[in-house]
Amino acid sequence: MVETKGLNLNELAKHFAQLHGRRNRIFQDIGPFLKMLCRVLMEAEELQDGIRKNKGVEVLAPTFAKIVGWTVAVVNYFGNSFAGQTIAYWLSHKYPPGGFAYCGQARCGCDPAARPPVNLDSSLVTEAGANRSLRSLQQDLWRCYCKVNTGHDNDWMMGRLYAEITEAITHTMKMSASDDTIAHLEVGLAKELCDILAWTCSMASMLGLDVELATLEHYSKCCPDCSEIPCRCDHFADLRGQSKGASNQVLTAPPEWNLAVENQPRSGRGGGAPPRGGA
Repeated sequence: MVETKGLNLNELAKHFAQLHGRRNRIFQDIGPFLKMLCRVLMEAEELQDGIRKNKGVEVLAPTFAKIVGWTVAVVNYFGNSFAGQTIAYWLSHKYPPGGFAYCGQARCGCDPAARPPVNLDSSLVTEAGANRSLRSLQQDLWRCYCKVNTGHDNDWMMGRLYAEITEAITHTMKMSASDDTIAHLEVGLAKELCDILAWTCSMASMLGLDVELATLEHYSKCCPDCSEIPCRCDHFADLRGQSKGASNQVLTAPPEWNLAVENQPRSGRGGGAPPRGGA
């Protein structure tokens, strides 16, 4: 008989996390991050309601922050590792700073009905692109896609955001029954999350709202629901409470946001993301 040392359950738990943790997140335990994606959908519904009621940016800003926050919660559930790459990498892969992934132009001019195949070339991912701030991402998207989307209104853009959230949820629900590889499923989810962030930035651009500032204002000091760091909310109902830490600061885009953009964001017009099928 092989002699063994005393079994350390903490080490055993760590071993199984390393052995099967990645697999189980994909094929067994989709519940937690599926709930997070449903929260993204709920916040999008709240955002749409606020926009239709012509709420000001100071009212809409926390909802934008929550969409970002819950999307990043899914990212963190995966340890910010999707096939060995971070979400920032996949954002730069799908939305490169220097041009549109379909036509490669700095300002997209594709015909949505006859655009070329998407060019998701890993060589386009630069260190600067993979380390962009949320504000830089918003600026890059607006530079590239403003001309394409200026003919669309808020409802159309919200429809695109809804579509991307729904695609992420659908992708998640199909994963446990898929015979695809873990890496491929992770990359697919990462790209859906990238689309959610991109269209959130685009919707904010339409309203002249700075997503990064909104997110930092809502979350940087403490949990807006329990006012603690780390969060001590102990049941799900707490997360529907009125935010305690948010201020009434008007979170409009800063003056330097212009950056030679010909058409600035304006309420009711197009934002900074590609049309249907562009992501």
